Amino acid sequence: MRQYDTWEWEKNDNDQARRLNALFFLVLIDEFEEKMLHRLKTSDHFQFDEFETKLLDMEEVKKERYIRRKRRELVQTQVGDHFASIVYAESYHSELGNELGKDYSHLDYIAILNMGGKRVGFRTVHDHIDVSEVAGRFGGGGHAKASGCSLTEEAYKQFVAETFHLKPLHEDAKRNRYNLKLLIRLPVYKSKRRSLSSLPGQRL
Repeated sequence: MRQYDTWEWEKNDNDQARRLNALFFLVLIDEFEEKMLHRLKTSDHFQFDEFETKLLDMEEVKKERYIRRKRRELVQTQVGDHFASIVYAESYHSELGNELGKDYSHLDYIAILNMGGKRVGFRTVHDHIDVSEVAGRFGGGGHAKASGCSLTEEAYKQFVAETFHLKPLHEDAKRNRYNLKLLIRLPVYKSKRRSLSSLPGQRL
């Protein structure tokens, strides 16, 4: 589970860890524990059975659709010395943070808002960014690449009130080599008609 949350499974090329963590949330805890303990005791090599594989494949499709939808809702802002994106989501926080972080690599971290749970999750794909420090400023904590905090009044002002009016990032931005925070104040994207076009509503 630690490899899943901190995304170490990807560096270690351990997709089994990711799928095992997903299965944990798809079945009853008692059933999961009983099955896994029995399998570890009776088999030298761990593998999922046919039902588990189908269940995980269906979950994978559902997750990909969710992330694709959330990409269209992403906004960008500057928080202190960092450039961050804000997205509202109640599910798949680790996967969402990792995928968006890779798609928009000019961003330092992703802030994921769970309004129902009144929580903010922080994710980064960069080794030089420690999001536990970001969460710590709002009374939270966690790992260097995965952390969170309660949606306090200060956090609400920073990530909700001051960003709600912003327009989502243009989808082309994730493929744009010019979208570098050190070059200009406004993020830009490459247009078919013009070489560079400013994104409206994205004041940093």
